Amino acid sequence: MADSTHANAKAKLDRLAWLVGEWEGTQFVSASLWFPASQSPVTVTTDWVLGGYHLEMRLAYSFEGEERSALGLWSYDLAAGDYALHWIDNVSPVSVTYHGRFKPDGALHLAASRLLGQRTVTERVRLEFLAEGWTLISSNDVSGEFLERGRFAVQEVTW
Repeated sequence: MADSTHANAKAKLDRLAWLVGEWEGTQFVSASLWFPASQSPVTVTTDWVLGGYHLEMRLAYSFEGEERSALGLWSYDLAAGDYALHWIDNVSPVSVTYHGRFKPDGALHLAASRLLGQRTVTERVRLEFLAEGWTLISSNDVSGEFLERGRFAVQEVTW
């Protein structure tokens, strides 16, 4: 039973195999109450880890003139029937776990809710696969409506 369960989880996660590799692109940050709009180069390296049950995504970029990094760990939760993205970075001490599923538009839509002060804020992440790469788009409802806050748009590095 455990072997078939593990195989099912790996099979589901294989839908994200397209992320494996080295990527270069641009990080776009939308203007907000806290930051002006900006863009900077980003490099992303993604590979299978922990027996192939997870994908590790490492990102390096600059934000507000400082070098930044982030780590995303992709998993598939068979019990919940959804994908998970565990996100940590050196912009904030807060870690976020997003959960979601592929939608008919072909994109993986994930969401997480957390308290920001006295208010619950919902954050959304959408992973779109494109012919030449992929885009990871984040939005939240901090302002009371969902607005795009940033995106990583990348293309595979070819040597």
